Amino acid sequence: MNCRSKILVCLSLAVVFMSLHTSMATVYMVGDSNGWSLGVDYATWTSDKTFIVGDTLVFSYGSSHTIDEVSESDYSSCSIGNVLASDNSGASNVPLNKAGKRYFVCGVIGHCSGGMKIIVDVKDSSSSNNSPTTTTTTTKPISFSSSVRATNTWITALLLLIGLVKIVNV
Repeated sequence: MNCRSKILVCLSLAVVFMSLHTSMATVYMVGDSNGWSLGVDYATWTSDKTFIVGDTLVFSYGSSHTIDEVSESDYSSCSIGNVLASDNSGASNVPLNKAGKRYFVCGVIGHCSGGMKIIVDVKDSSSSNNSPTTTTTTTKPISFSSSVRATNTWITALLLLIGLVKIVNV
């Protein structure tokens, strides 16, 4: 394979990778570098984000916190009597698998009322930012995943990099 062919293959692979990357879901680290902790304004954190079906929330927190998914009324009252899903592993992945509002609180006494609560409004991937979202409360939310996994983006990037190195060195 001559040098020109190698360059064309590399460019083709780069275009394929870029198109895959733009269509993939987003992984959000809740609270960014602050994680899931007291003293973070989660309403402000969510205000500039658009959550789409297929995205994932990653809650990172210390042993003195939990992440509990609750109903809207339990969110408003900071009640954890009817938790829909809960985790205390310190690293919780929450796949956003359907459109609608999701409500999360820290279940430790006083933490929710201290601001450790978040509403995530998940949009359908085919809807625009201006269209209303309908929600249903009859379905049970899925469980949290306690381990942080590599996303397909990183796996694809690694495979592409390995392929490019092999092609160029042939």
